[in-house]
Amino acid sequence: MSDTGLKRIQVVIDPNTLYLEEIYTDLKVGRIRKLTPVRIDGELDKSRKSIFVGETQLGVKGQIIPIQCEIDAKGLADAVEKYPAAIEATFEQIVKEAEAAKKAQKENESRIIVPK
Repeated sequence: MSDTGLKRIQVVIDPNTLYLEEIYTDLKVGRIRKLTPVRIDGELDKSRKSIFVGETQLGVKGQIIPIQCEIDAKGLADAVEKYPAAIEATFEQIVKEAEAAKKAQKENESRIIVPK
């Protein structure tokens, strides 16, 4: 332990799970990140498939909500086509989770504590 009282942590990048990242954007709505699997030597790793991630920000009641979701796509054109539905589904899930958390908080606050 150091003099500051903080524990040291070991941060290690797994050389077997490396990805090359490419970003595509329309400069208006959002962006799509393509993560292409690579080996430690930088060559493509054809034993793993590419991952597409959609990203955007939505303004709701004066707040900016970042949205990020995986897009099940075979290529960039497919990812662009599926982008709107993937973002919408993720936003709906965020809303459901927020409503459930708000409901749980209200229920927790409304409990009556009876002294023994």
